[in-house]
Amino acid sequence: MLITDSDVCALQRKIYRVIAEVEIWFNRNDLIINVSKTGVMSFHNRQSKLLVKPQVSFNKLNLEYITERKFLNIYIMETLKWNSHVQSLANKLSKVSFKIKSSKEILSLYII
Repeated sequence: MLITDSDVCALQRKIYRVIAEVEIWFNRNDLIINVSKTGVMSFHNRQSKLLVKPQVSFNKLNLEYITERKFLNIYIMETLKWNSHVQSLANKLSKVSFKIKSSKEILSLYII
């Protein structure tokens, strides 16, 4: 869910309203949310970091604010930077490169 507002009080009211609707929907459909795996992220750039973070709770349990989340194999950061995602890709490429170099003496170039 993405909830936006420039006023913190209005943002808090929107959060309460949206969460209440989501809780009703989950209950009607016999679904359960794992609160320990659910996080809240406040997107911002470095200059306008939101100092006040509204409280977000689901089924009377407070949700934790996070700075980064892996979603559909893409790392999303609260600053909308790509540093973590690029680092993850670099690590994967490094592993693959090592495996190819290690196997070139065992396998023919056609197989590699």
